[in-house]
Amino acid sequence: MKVSRTAFYPNLNLSAAAGTKSILGDAFFGAPSRFFTIGPALSLPIFDGGRLRADLAGSNADYNLAVAQYNQSLVSALGDIGDAITRLSSLETQVQQQTRARDIAPASWDNAMQRYSAGIGNYLDALSVEQQLIQAERELASINAERTDTAIVLMQALGGGFQTPASLPAAPVVAQNN
Repeated sequence: MKVSRTAFYPNLNLSAAAGTKSILGDAFFGAPSRFFTIGPALSLPIFDGGRLRADLAGSNADYNLAVAQYNQSLVSALGDIGDAITRLSSLETQVQQQTRARDIAPASWDNAMQRYSAGIGNYLDALSVEQQLIQAERELASINAERTDTAIVLMQALGGGFQTPASLPAAPVVAQNN
């Protein structure tokens, strides 16, 4: 915008030239073939008013567009941060509840096995309780994985990120003998 504004001011340039000119080769370095000129050049933006105003308006529009794009990216980033924080809080509550459910399942399984050993219950009830224990473990692992993913999204929204190392150690190759 400042460059567009400076175009409205008059411009004064000074130019100078020096050299030699000769039609014949023997008088090339002689005094009559030498010349020099000095001249000013003045530029007044009298007749360029419409173009200069249009250039200034274009510069203002470019600036306003850049500000709007910056504001949009800022609002988007803040929205991502808010969403990630809310999601992390919700996942933390889910982890606590699922941990309680998982902690109850082993006691139920022990109780079902004692009932089966005493002849009061059947083994199918014990297997059903064991399946519930396994399902509780699986759900807890899933919620923890989602919580880790959400934490990474939060780091990215805050401007950080995860970069993989250039050289990861290769996984050992296990030979199978058949």
